[in-house]
Amino acid sequence: MADARAALLDHLRADDDTTREALAAAVADHDLAAARIAMKDEPASGLAAARLLGRMIVDGVDTTELQDTAKAIAARAPRDDAGNDVALVAGALLWRRSAARARRAVLPSRASL
Repeated sequence: MADARAALLDHLRADDDTTREALAAAVADHDLAAARIAMKDEPASGLAAARLLGRMIVDGVDTTELQDTAKAIAARAPRDDAGNDVALVAGALLWRRSAARARRAVLPSRASL
């Protein structure tokens, strides 16, 4: 099984079918409810954060809910070295998803040109 953290970060960098399949394989053993419980039990775990956010992406959860979850897990992470990995994973998701959303909002469609 691939590392969920690496698979999530790869998918956020290049949102294509190959990275999505790798992400789905990495989080295949975890359902959304179990991933939420694991994140609640381990707020300093970057792997638990990646599994939760990855599972949400694979399940097609709305972008707004995905971003709200990333913000919440970053807020719950410890404010010392132990929480750095969670902040990195959550921040990467927020950065990539916010940028993609902004590009879609700003760029006109080809049909309107």
